[in-house]
Amino acid sequence: MSPDQQAALALAAQAFCNARKVLWLADDESFASGPPGQLAAQLSLLNGASRSFWQHFLATTSQSGVVESCGLPAGSLLELRGSRRYMQCSRPCGDAVWRWQQAGDSTCAACGQPAAPNVLSGAEQEWLGSRLQAQEADFVAWRRQAGATVVIELGQLGFSPLFSPQLKALGRSLRAPVLRCAAAYDGPAPGGAINLSLPPSAFLAELIGALRN
Repeated sequence: MSPDQQAALALAAQAFCNARKVLWLADDESFASGPPGQLAAQLSLLNGASRSFWQHFLATTSQSGVVESCGLPAGSLLELRGSRRYMQCSRPCGDAVWRWQQAGDSTCAACGQPAAPNVLSGAEQEWLGSRLQAQEADFVAWRRQAGATVVIELGQLGFSPLFSPQLKALGRSLRAPVLRCAAAYDGPAPGGAINLSLPPSAFLAELIGALRN
C-alpha cells in the first residue's frame, strides 16, 4: 500500500470512528465485482461488529436483492430501483408486493395473471412502489436520529459513466463527510470527501482490520 493510500485510509477510518450514523451507498457495479457475495459478506461482518456503536443504513441501485444479506437491522435499507426478490402482478391488479420464494409465487394470487419482479425497468409494466415508499419512511426516521453522520460510497459513483445521480444526490443531502471508494486518486477531495483508490471490498477489509486494532 502506497503512502498516499495509507494516509487516505487513516483519514477515512478517523471519519468513520467520529460518526455514529453511517449511510452506505452501493451502486449496481459494486456488488457485481469480485467473488459472489464477497462484498455482502464483508458488509455483514462490519455491520455486525459495529452495530452497538453505529446506526447503519444502506441505499442502493442494485436490483439483485443481495443487499438484504448485509447484516443490517430491519428498516435500514433503501432499494431505489426495487428488488428481484420481490414480485408484483404484471397487470397490476392491485398494490400487493410479495417475497418470491418458490415457483408458485410467479402468479398473482388475486387475479391469476403472471407475476413480475418488483423492479424499476424500461419495460411498459407499471412498477408498484409500495416497498420503496415504506423504505423511504424508514430513511426519514433514520435521518432524524441524533448523531454525526458519515457517507460511504461503495463503487465508482463519482467517476464511472454508470454512476447513479440518485445515490450521489442522496449522500450530498446529508451534508456529511463522504468516503469515496474506487476513486481516481487517494486523499482529500472537494466537498468534504476523502478519496480512496481502493475498491470497495479492499476498503472494507482494511476498515474491519483498523476497528479490530
